[in-house]
Amino acid sequence: MRGREMEERTQQHMLWTYEKVGAEYGRPTRVAPSPGGVGIKYYYEMPDGSSFVFWFIDGKVVSVFP
Repeated sequence: MRGREMEERTQQHMLWTYEKVGAEYGRPTRVAPSPGGVGIKYYYEMPDGSSFVFWFIDGKVVSVFP
């Protein structure tokens, strides 16, 4: 995931389900509703302090960002 642009990460994971993300990356550090009220976000905290967020709408990934 590191070293890739947001658009490239998003295209790679577009429309993945909760189950597929979990199977590929494990249990997220935390799960929360999107602050804007649309969808759910999976937060993955890395040991080096960086993080990645998978944003789901209607159970499918629509964006992946740091």
